[in-house]
Amino acid sequence: MELSVVNFFKTVLPQSGAYYAVARRAVTDNYPRHAVCVDIEAMLSKLDLVTPQDYWFAPASFTQGYHDVVGRDGNTRKQFRTANNVAVLRSYWLDIDVGADKPYQTTEQAMRALRQFMVDTGMPIPTVVFSGSGGMHLYWSANQDISKSHWLDMATR
Repeated sequence: MELSVVNFFKTVLPQSGAYYAVARRAVTDNYPRHAVCVDIEAMLSKLDLVTPQDYWFAPASFTQGYHDVVGRDGNTRKQFRTANNVAVLRSYWLDIDVGADKPYQTTEQAMRALRQFMVDTGMPIPTVVFSGSGGMHLYWSANQDISKSHWLDMATR
């Protein structure tokens, strides 16, 4: 499978729910585009991810979009990307930072630690790995959506 942006999101994101992502088109872009959509194609279209400088996404789907919540202080505010609002997930992920001031100074050190982690935990080879000068993002995708409670149980073992 070609790893296009669409294929990547279809691999790591759940099949339904509300999705959230942010894209910045240039380092100097002070107003990144935020997208909350009910399908992956609409999210990507809204963000216009043709040549983004950076983008971030929530690796879960959510039960509802932005909604009002009354805080302990009695004030109402908008809320969306919270653990309470998670509907389902489709993958587990790991972000390994690499750099002079990070836990691993080199990619080689990070790879050795990753291999040991996989041996110690019995984790399989990740479904998707992105690597760059700042580290690695790894995703282990399931064949179906995972309930929040099952995901939490497995992720905290």
